[in-house]
Amino acid sequence: MEIKYIKNFISEDLGRVISSNFNYLSDLNLHYISDQAPLSKSFVGDLVSDMILLSKTEEVSNIVGDEILPVYSYGRIYEKNDELVIHKDSEYCEIAITCTIDFPFYNEPLYIANKSYLEYNVEDSKKDGNYTKYNIQKGDALIYPGHTHYHWREPFKQDSYIQLFLFYVRKNGKYNHHYMKQRPNFGFPLFNIENFS
Repeated sequence: MEIKYIKNFISEDLGRVISSNFNYLSDLNLHYISDQAPLSKSFVGDLVSDMILLSKTEEVSNIVGDEILPVYSYGRIYEKNDELVIHKDSEYCEIAITCTIDFPFYNEPLYIANKSYLEYNVEDSKKDGNYTKYNIQKGDALIYPGHTHYHWREPFKQDSYIQLFLFYVRKNGKYNHHYMKQRPNFGFPLFNIENFS
């Protein structure tokens, strides 16, 4: 799947709603700590984010040129000195979208390996510079194959860097059984997605 940069994927008004939602959930302690970013707060499948996941399904389907099914939404408030450890996503993240929602001062990049994990060793990718750096501005998004390409972020230089992630699978693909991530309905949070297969 081709990596695509999408401008103005999230409007300014919707971005404020997303930021307020994650900060509210954080104040209520309705977050979990991920091994991928242990200093930051993560949110999985909350109602607001899942409604955005659903509302963007047709738009994303048109962008990738295939029918897709929504799986789950994910949010994170990155904190200073935290990093996103180098990793690839699970198979149910066949079509991954990361959206920059807010940051205090300036954009900080996402790094994605240029080749899939089947073609290139993950550590070699980082060491040899065989990756691309993406600066995703507020309201913009990046679609990428998170389940096949390793990606990471270097330690953050600022607090409260907010990202929204949306995950889909192809309707007629081999991962379509992950539709809705086996939840009773959308908006039912998975408090730790890493415990689910």
